[in-house]
Amino acid sequence: MRFFHTRAIIAAIHGNQFEDVVFTRFDFFDLEIPTFCPNVPTNILNPIEAWSDANAYFQQAKKLKDLFDKNSLK
Repeated sequence: MRFFHTRAIIAAIHGNQFEDVVFTRFDFFDLEIPTFCPNVPTNILNPIEAWSDANAYFQQAKKLKDLFDKNSLK
């Protein structure tokens, strides 16, 4: 199922379907996330919504960010 969602996001990008979509800012990773994409559930677009425990999400996100930051300094 995830493959289908990835394809739908790529198709939306190629079809310029994000021009009129509102984006939310996710400062933690300096990203903007669309609030809507055709054929993609909204809880998949924003990763925190896929987690039942927001605190656990942020703990894992911090670990991932720390790894990115450490790797980018090389």
